[in-house]
Amino acid sequence: MTKALTAAVLLFAPSIAWAAPGDTLYVQGNLVNVRSAPSISASVLMKLGMGHKLIEFERKNGWIHVGIVRMGGADGWIFDGLVGAERAGGESVATADQRFTNFENTVFDLNERVRQTAGVDFFTEVENLGDGIVWVTATNAWVEASHSDRESNLNTLFDLWDAAEGSGLPIMVQIVDQQGILVMRKARRASIRMRTSMTLETVTIGGSTIGTTTPE
Repeated sequence: MTKALTAAVLLFAPSIAWAAPGDTLYVQGNLVNVRSAPSISASVLMKLGMGHKLIEFERKNGWIHVGIVRMGGADGWIFDGLVGAERAGGESVATADQRFTNFENTVFDLNERVRQTAGVDFFTEVENLGDGIVWVTATNAWVEASHSDRESNLNTLFDLWDAAEGSGLPIMVQIVDQQGILVMRKARRASIRMRTSMTLETVTIGGSTIGTTTPE
């Protein structure tokens, strides 16, 4: 093969060809296998969906060793033809800060409606703890509301954060009182094979669990 032809082939190769250790990559297929070693015969650790974010560690024999973002430090090997340096379809994706800001603004808009209707505030602060976790500080008026009302509010906040975050990856909403003590939380966690479950846990201000953890 001539040098000119080699150069032409490289120009049409996936953008991943130019990636390097530490670069951000994205899964380019659905239910892509993450294996324990750079071999088709290696065990499958998990499956990832389209657009899942990865960090490149190293390359070996057509395979890429990657860190898997938002999976608790998990890593594995993916065939290099199944990842790319851009999200599939080239869609524009909001940054993490933009997604959180959208959620925060929505929470405060809802709180303003509560204030106008009932003359009280429910939530005073929203913090982004990273890794898909948000912390919402509630007022005493909210803490003293009925359990069913608080659970309904928690579900609403969770759905709003899920919509704003938009990745389908594990997320959590924690609601704390004015002293920073956990009152309620709801999370979507991923199993090793990315089967998701919804977990709702209710905690008293004193810290003892009075609700149940229910997978769906």
